[in-house]
Amino acid sequence: MTRDREVAEALSGGLNCLAAIRAALQAETLPAELPRPEWAATLHAMEQALEAIAAEEVRTALAVGEQDRERVRRVSVLLSEWITHRRSPQELPALVESTLALFGVLARDSAAD
Repeated sequence: MTRDREVAEALSGGLNCLAAIRAALQAETLPAELPRPEWAATLHAMEQALEAIAAEEVRTALAVGEQDRERVRRVSVLLSEWITHRRSPQELPALVESTLALFGVLARDSAAD
């Protein structure tokens, strides 16, 4: 697999993961199996993909700044806290929403509704 493809898949997986976290946080009650442990690995791969884009290791029209990378890192930290303490940090829902909006996911979701 080429590096470009690897980065694209990591970004796609990360955005899907963020959407799943958002859906879980919006649920009336959280199932006992949440948060899913694989979410941490998926977000880590997304972090690495953003680093690769910022370092210009791959060709893309996506502009990634330090604040974008920091936002995904912060979601990862909060997810780890959720996994450890079995309680979602208060900051997590808003941060997930703003991260999805940053990548245009919420705008597409709203248009589809």
